[in-house]
Amino acid sequence: MRGVLLAAVLALTAAACATAPTPVTGPEPTPQPQPAPPVPGEPAPWTPGPSDPAFAALPGWAGEDHLAALRGYAEGCGADSRAWGVCEAAKLLAAAPDVTGENARLFFETRFRPEGGDETGLLTAYFAPEYEARAKRDAEFSAPLLAPPPDLTRTQGPDGRALYRQRLPNGTVRDYPDRAAIETSHDPALVMAWLKPEDLFFLQIQGSGYLTFADGSTARAAYAADNGLRFLGIARPMADEGLLPRDGTSGEAIRRWL
Repeated sequence: MRGVLLAAVLALTAAACATAPTPVTGPEPTPQPQPAPPVPGEPAPWTPGPSDPAFAALPGWAGEDHLAALRGYAEGCGADSRAWGVCEAAKLLAAAPDVTGENARLFFETRFRPEGGDETGLLTAYFAPEYEARAKRDAEFSAPLLAPPPDLTRTQGPDGRALYRQRLPNGTVRDYPDRAAIETSHDPALVMAWLKPEDLFFLQIQGSGYLTFADGSTARAAYAADNGLRFLGIARPMADEGLLPRDGTSGEAIRRWL
């Protein structure tokens, strides 16, 4: 597999702990975060307009905990909304010391719109695996979880999408080295944790997960960038080389082989 995901590890806070916002006396200002500047090749940030009246017709909308919803969205939003500046706006608003539930309600009503109308709905979820990790390398935990290197730059690809490349000291850019080169010649300062090789492989495919260290501390690993090379799954090559039977290339089988 040529592509390699580079992860950023973020310290976790206790999920069960929450603090109420500090009471504000007098009129409460409505924070109006500015949308983030556009990324080359992506749509320009959308400026929110007036509240969508369709929200008023949603059962239970008025009684929702909009502030909790805003904080949850701000913590989990990512690339799907980054092009429009919505994620950045949510993070700024959620971090404001005087943010209120009313602010949060207006955030959703001016940046989203209700869709559907069916009496039944579909609940989806995102699976985030949990893996053991170590702060120092040993014989079992020998695969490094790397932060994005400083020479990794984001450019615009031929199809208009973001493309990660390597910026050289003279200012020019080129294709970033492949996975093998990264794993054998990475900067030790970029290592944020050590995992079992098979766990790191599946973490990179999954895109995010949780790490548990020997001392009981935890951290969240999330996709930060890639090396710009085309992803190549290993199931078919393993079958072609006779390492696994063609009808036995499941994730469990690949993990056992690794």
